[in-house]
Formats: sequence, C-alpha cells, structure tokens
Amino acid sequence: MTTARILPWLMIGLAARTFALSEDGKKIGDELVTNLQEEMKAMAAGDDDDHEAASLKQYIRQIQAAFAEGSNRSIEQMLANFGNYQPSRKALEGIAAIRKSIKDDQQRKTEEVVAELNGILDSAREKVMRAEEPEELDKVLASLSRNRFNNMGDGQGYDANDATVRSLISELSNARQFVTNWQDYLQANLAGNASQAAQALRNLSSQETPLIPRSQIIARLDFTKSNGEDISTITDGIKTLEEMKPAIQK
Repeated sequence: MTTARILPWLMIGLAARTFALSEDGKKIGDELVTNLQEEMKAMAAGDDDDHEAASLKQYIRQIQAAFAEGSNRSIEQMLANFGNYQPSRKALEGIAAIRKSIKDDQQRKTEEVVAELNGILDSAREKVMRAEEPEELDKVLASLSRNRFNNMGDGQGYDANDATVRSLISELSNARQFVTNWQDYLQANLAGNASQAAQALRNLSSQETPLIPRSQIIARLDFTKSNGEDISTITDGIKTLEEMKPAIQK
C-alpha cells in the first residue's frame, strides 16, 4: 500500500481517537493532524527520502496509539518521540499547543479533585459531630472506604503527585480510622460504660490528624470522666432501697 493510500485512514483514526484531550485539545490535535497530513502529501508527491516518509508514518501511528490509550502521560511521551522524523515548525507549534492544553486540563481537574476531597472530609466531619448512635456513621465509613481515590493513577486526568491531593488522600485514610474510633466511643457512651468511652476518646485525641478539633475531643473526655466519677460516687452511696430512687434521679 502506498503512502498516499495509507494516509487517509491514519488521519481519520488519529482524529477520532483524540478523546483523551479536552475539547480545546481536540481542536489543536486536529490542526496538528492537518499539518502532518500536508507533510505526508508533500513527501508522497515529491522526491523526498522514503525513509523520512516512513518515519513520519511511524510517528503518526505512535501518536494514534497514545490517544487510544487515553493517558496524558503517554500522549506527551509519544509526542516527543520523533524517531528519524524531523518535525516542521508548524508541527512543533502544534505539539507545544497540545502539551499546554494537557497541562491546563490537568491543573483544572486537579483543582476539582481537591474540592471533591475537601467536600468528602467536610461531610464526614459534619456527620460525626451530629451522630448520636454508631449506626449513623456506617454510611460515612463506607463512603470513606469506597471512593475513586483509593486507586490512584493518571487515568482520570488529575495530577496524582500533587502535594495537596496526596495530603488529602492521606487524610481520607486517617478519617476512616477516626470514624471507626468514634463509633466505639458512641457505643460505649450509649452503654453507659464511661471507662471505655474515655479510652475511645483518648485514642481519638492521640490521632495525628483528627477529623474534628482536638480541643472538642478533650472537652468530651473531661465530661465523660466527670460523669463516670459522679455515677460511681452516687452508686457507692446507696445503702438501702429507700436511697435507690433519689440516686436514680441524680
């Protein structure tokens, strides 16, 4: 098959597989395809070295494969892998524009991920503060355990190595442990076990990044310990059946 015959289906395939890019990126990709197409036509019609034409065909194929994979990282790597093809000024400008589009799109998606992660943590924080029974936190625990950020990668277009993203994903893991311990606290508190409730709160207060301010945890700990001591004092003072009713009221 001649270069001129190979060209059309390669160009159509490349244009159809630019879905990994944003809409602006697709337009830029189409412009790059047009420029490469013009170069291929010129090579096929002229006396250019067939070896260079074959190199350009290979370059087109590898870009096509990168777009098909849908990974921005692969696209950038393949765009830079010219082989023996010597890109024209227009081709270089198109490649630079695609790279900028990928970078801008990645930044936008990274900002969206940061907002989403903060939203998950804020929701968990609010529900923890409002919960009165352990069962109320089951769904919170599930949402922290089953989210798309547990399997990190660049397939979703954001920068998985961004410092803020990595920090927030780490906070998700800490938040899961916090909610688990908070359920223990609520259960012990409902059961009237002041000792276990206090121990759960101590575990929560020692967590490196607590889901709620540590000062609020300490305040609950002091209250729980105080209630436990008061109950012990009251029950120890019961000597007769007649003293039971006022003790219960206390």
